[in-house]
Amino acid sequence: MINPNKSIIITTRMLRKIDLLYVLLISIISLFLVFDIFLNKGQPATFDGTIHITTIAQYYRGLKEGEHRITWADGFANYGMPIPLISQQTTPYLGGYLNFIFNNVLFSYNVVFLIGAFLSCLFYFIFLRIYFKPTIAFVGTLLFNFAPYRIINLYIRGDEPEFFASVFVPLVLIGIYLLIKKKSYFGFLLLTLSVGLLGLAHPFVLVVGSFLFFPYIIYCIHDEDRKKELLFLTFLSFVLGSGITAFYTLPAYVESRYFYLGLEKNHFVPNQFLGLANFFDPRWYYYYKNDTFVRGNFIKVDLLETLITLIGLIILMFTIIKRRKESLLAFAVGTSFLLIFLMTSLSNILYQRIGILNSLQFPWRVLTPFIFITPIILCIVLQKIKYRNVAIIIVIFLISALRYPQLYGKNYTVYPQSKYFFTIDNLHSTILNTVWTGKTSEYPLENQKPGIISGKGIINKKIIKNSSRYYEINALTDLRMVDYTFYFPGWQVYIDGQKTQIQYQDPNYRGVITYNVPSGNHIVILKFEDTKDRIAGYILTILSLVAAFVIFFLLRRDFQSRFVIPKVLRK
Repeated sequence: MINPNKSIIITTRMLRKIDLLYVLLISIISLFLVFDIFLNKGQPATFDGTIHITTIAQYYRGLKEGEHRITWADGFANYGMPIPLISQQTTPYLGGYLNFIFNNVLFSYNVVFLIGAFLSCLFYFIFLRIYFKPTIAFVGTLLFNFAPYRIINLYIRGDEPEFFASVFVPLVLIGIYLLIKKKSYFGFLLLTLSVGLLGLAHPFVLVVGSFLFFPYIIYCIHDEDRKKELLFLTFLSFVLGSGITAFYTLPAYVESRYFYLGLEKNHFVPNQFLGLANFFDPRWYYYYKNDTFVRGNFIKVDLLETLITLIGLIILMFTIIKRRKESLLAFAVGTSFLLIFLMTSLSNILYQRIGILNSLQFPWRVLTPFIFITPIILCIVLQKIKYRNVAIIIVIFLISALRYPQLYGKNYTVYPQSKYFFTIDNLHSTILNTVWTGKTSEYPLENQKPGIISGKGIINKKIIKNSSRYYEINALTDLRMVDYTFYFPGWQVYIDGQKTQIQYQDPNYRGVITYNVPSGNHIVILKFEDTKDRIAGYILTILSLVAAFVIFFLLRRDFQSRFVIPKVLRK
């Protein structure tokens, strides 16, 4: 076992020796996890895959037109929707930029999964190397990589943002360790940025991840001096990290009141708690209840992970009886049972009464932090076994035999690229339609964005972009115009540079932008601009980033004066 109290200075030479064999192995197991989506043509049948592929396509269109902050998806839900304001940020931007290389949104979506698989395993391996030797750390990483919930998110749910969020969970843990155990000012910056990146990847994962992060903070700090100062800095990192996400989370929260979703006070879905079968049933269902086109959506902790957790509990009880100190095992087992509690109906009252919990919708989302805990218990158990090498071989064979057969998608279908660049329905369901809009598929398809409702005139020139329009209009009489775009706060109409009033409550054009144009020749510009809430979010993000870097440089005076990381890179 590696002594975590030792540290090394990072050098170029050491960077070349970052357990290269294990990095290669991590690359291989990451590729194995996602290989089926590259092997088959088309898109596998999943619950959310089409949503996220389409979101990548919408972001790509905006990026291609020169937008740096995507806030409107003009090809989404018939007349466009502000889905980028509320969708997770990291994967659609990454996929959008990748599409400049591949020019295929499905392939870009697949590559994002591959990147997420590799980086999450790599960073988790580095975290495990703080406490364990390379081989044991790799076995723990193997168990994490092939965790049932990762397979479900990839091949059944198609939830790319939640899958990718696992990249940043181990970075948060490493940041906590560096800040508290190593007194490293770099740990403060890493923790702050990792919290921010995790919130942008999937804010719900940041919420459920707190049930892993805070117990780990307690574990790290229990035998440290200057506890109050370290706790303050750690808390400050989380606050500033959350502040970094404000450009996205603030308007997403405030402007949710314009959607049907915002009218619901409780988003918790009943009857979604896990029962004994979810923990002990080893079967994977090809069909399950009403799941026919997709693989059976049976959320699994799985028998292997359950047995590992129970073995960890038994070992912990023996160490307590013998009065031995096993703080890492106590942290891992204690946190695992806290997470199990939150996944079962025993915690129902918490989801009913705590707003931030019922916003999670499904209690089994707590599986995201849980899959990081079981490998730690496994590593501790392997470390204690006398015939360790034999045990490692058996465990690797067991994991491979149980999980490799499940790495497949169902009903791969080839769709044209145009499917992802325009949808008549709101793929997120009507709950994310605006309260002044009807069902988007019930609106007529329109080949042209602008139209003249009343009066006589000619539209001489049109330039249609994702979040703006430019028209040169010759109005022979006063005109009433329509732009077949669903209104949302931020849309503005300018006639010859002067802002004019928008109407969007005409019963014949419910929720659609209409406006008046006086007679004569005019230049009309429509823009989707930032609201006060969005501007406030940008300001808070900038202030949080500035504060994080200022504090980072100030800490250099009090913390160690060199770049310190755990001794995780030495063989």
